Amino acid sequence: MVCKAHEQDALLSAIRGLIREELRHLDLTTEKSQQAQAGDMDENVLGFLLALQQEGDEIT
Repeated sequence: MVCKAHEQDALLSAIRGLIREELRHLDLTTEKSQQAQAGDMDENVLGFLLALQQEGDEIT
């Protein structure tokens, strides 16, 4: 059982080494599908602001 544990440790170590080596050569680049511009706002934000504006109009 001790020999089997050592074999498993050696195999695990070899697999980790291979994974690390592959990850070093991996090029991870992300692309933004849409670039946000300064004037762009989410529809939820606009809806929230409109609701606040309507509340303000009702109070005055």
